[in-house]
Amino acid sequence: METKTTDVKSSRPRLVVPAETVRRYAASSRLTEETVTELLDSLSDNDAFMQLARSKQHDFLESFFGYPYMDPTADWAFKYIFSHEANIRLFLSDLLGEDIVSVEYDLQEVPIQRKEDKKSIIDVRCHTADGRNFVVEMQARGEDNERDRLLYYAAGLIRIQKAKGNRLYDLDPVYCIMVCNFLLPHDPEPEEKVSYRYEVREHETGERLSKCLNLIFVELPRCQKRLDEEMTKLEEWLYIFRNMSKFAEVPERFRARFGGFFSSATKGVYLAKQLKEVMDTMISEYEKKGIESFYRKEGIRIGLEKGREEGRAESMEQVALAMREAGEPAEKIALYTGLSPEQIQAL
Repeated sequence: METKTTDVKSSRPRLVVPAETVRRYAASSRLTEETVTELLDSLSDNDAFMQLARSKQHDFLESFFGYPYMDPTADWAFKYIFSHEANIRLFLSDLLGEDIVSVEYDLQEVPIQRKEDKKSIIDVRCHTADGRNFVVEMQARGEDNERDRLLYYAAGLIRIQKAKGNRLYDLDPVYCIMVCNFLLPHDPEPEEKVSYRYEVREHETGERLSKCLNLIFVELPRCQKRLDEEMTKLEEWLYIFRNMSKFAEVPERFRARFGGFFSSATKGVYLAKQLKEVMDTMISEYEKKGIESFYRKEGIRIGLEKGREEGRAESMEQVALAMREAGEPAEKIALYTGLSPEQIQAL
């Protein structure tokens, strides 16, 4: 279907897609044929894409152009979709079980105290008229410190509420919410529980110390409901997060409540503004997922789950060895393992 040819002028391989395939892509993705052609042409200049095996190129194209909706678990898509006030209000209302009437967006960074402090850019930051502050993050891959990461975000939003010279400590609530496309360990783990909310409470009595700190983790893999099953409002969100990018049409049960959400999440709405940036981001993620998948199949554990630095280093060395034996260039090995060229050479 998709083939490579050589551009005589540049001596670079070029992607060639038959006209009937372009028309099919346009119909299934609801993009114009001109937009599809422009996107396909940009791929010829994307080294990461052109280095993929032919089958991988085909899989990516079918995945990207085969459906009209964005994948909300992708960072760029999540930020764009929830930059629409109606979407973030609906999500927060269903998560908290109350009606969030309006929100105002804030700068997408965690306030720092010293210039040497770590700067963190977050997906969504907003506040309500009654003073509640919200951070909402999508995390596609889990690391050992996700709870501490959310706590760090919350600390920044709590600290800036105390103005210099103000003797009062009347703090507004802060809600830091992480939507996780992975499972976090819990003890206990109640069946069918899909979200976990943490507050500051007294150890024995459970007395709440303050309304200020609220950490919420929403874990997508915990919802395995089918479309025809009964779902809570939050479970509906989880189902949509996990499956929307494969919807050809909006399922009937979601049309009334989520019609506006789906309208704002069509690829054409966003891609008309940032064609090449989106494609480059998705190719990078696709390539990385593909490499991780390949080396897992080879029996190599990427293994950040255990959280021990020595284990991580040993694991990355194993990955680097396998990649080198498979003929991968040193630059790519360094990119996916974090090892220096000297460390790779010494293996």
